[in-house]
Amino acid sequence: MNRQDAAQRTVPEGPEGTPREGESRLRIAAFMLVFLVCTFTVLAGYRFATGTPAMNWYLYQVARHTAWLLGWAGHSSPVESDEMYRGREVEIRTELRGAVPSEPKTAAQVSEDSAPLTSWEIWQYRALQARRNAELDEDKLRLLTALPPVHGAGPAALDASIRKTVAGLENAMSRPGACRPVQVAPPEVVARLKECRIRFGALVRNPALGDDLKQQELTNIAAQLEDIVRILKEFLNQRAMQSRQQLRQMGPNVFFVARQGLRARLHEARQQLAAAQTDTSAPEEARKKRVANLSAAVSELEAQWQKRQQENPNNANADQVAFRFALVPECGAAELMGIFFAAVVAFPTRWWKKGLGVLLGVPLLYVLNLLRLACLAMIGAWTRQGPTYEIAHQYIWQGIFIFFVALLWLVWVELMVRREWPWQNPAS
Repeated sequence: MNRQDAAQRTVPEGPEGTPREGESRLRIAAFMLVFLVCTFTVLAGYRFATGTPAMNWYLYQVARHTAWLLGWAGHSSPVESDEMYRGREVEIRTELRGAVPSEPKTAAQVSEDSAPLTSWEIWQYRALQARRNAELDEDKLRLLTALPPVHGAGPAALDASIRKTVAGLENAMSRPGACRPVQVAPPEVVARLKECRIRFGALVRNPALGDDLKQQELTNIAAQLEDIVRILKEFLNQRAMQSRQQLRQMGPNVFFVARQGLRARLHEARQQLAAAQTDTSAPEEARKKRVANLSAAVSELEAQWQKRQQENPNNANADQVAFRFALVPECGAAELMGIFFAAVVAFPTRWWKKGLGVLLGVPLLYVLNLLRLACLAMIGAWTRQGPTYEIAHQYIWQGIFIFFVALLWLVWVELMVRREWPWQNPAS
């Protein structure tokens, strides 16, 4: 007889082998306390993990597995698109590695970096850019907040304070651009700051102006700069909040095509024709035959497309059934998995049975979530993201998932834990 069995035999019992009421309440209270602590810890950790490389990797796996399921239900389901990033492969890979662009590379490295970007690299780059934008907005806001008030005891001190404030405003408004820095600020701020620079420049170029008039003009410019600082601070604060929100709500993009439209079929046929025309690996006779067949198919599709554009110019691509969605952190169902994990860990039973419950339950919930996402994508595609999709997304599948979490936990308790209770198995 092991220690746990001996401990179970010492549980105070009431009539018919049941535990005393106080002991039962104590166990329930302990379970609830541990469950709440575990739930809070898991959900807080999940919250802080949002936007981290680990969370980005997890969301990408969810997107990749969901796309694989959707590939069986429709024409195609690619994760991310490299259309916006073609020609920037070397730049993006260099940035992802954190390498210096001027470092010399071998011919093999150049060839490898010039290859098309993978969906994982595209998602990594988008997440990296979003995180950098959020950090830059917060840095600019801190820089503006740290600016001292525009004041000075005399013209010379006020002149220096104005120069410092103008430089700080220009720095807070500046963002790196493709060719040169760009200004990010409300048009009102840009116009008023330009006016202040003009007035201040005219004042500096007029040394004959008296000290009193100069002091008055500098005071007016200082007051206007204080107002500009206030407006820009409100703008940057709102922008920083939006950047943080965007970082928390972004995820890998999946484009599910349930049925190709005429335009997509034409685009695909043209790509196949271009590839066949430049293919030198196939025999000449076979290549010519394939090019002829593809040319005929392209001509037929072009005629159909032109006819459709004439008949319905505003909605010529209406025959395509597709749905584009992003796997944001809430789509990963990590919160409900965390609640299931907390319920299993908090329950008073042996640790190996807790581990087995987690190892079996969490993957089942992950698979159920993939089925949920694939089902919602198909509903969104065929209903054009109408009311049916919203009801299924917000209510039906939420209820199904919560019910399944509770059912899975109850099944685990019934099949693996129930026999350990001495009041349910007095003979042990």
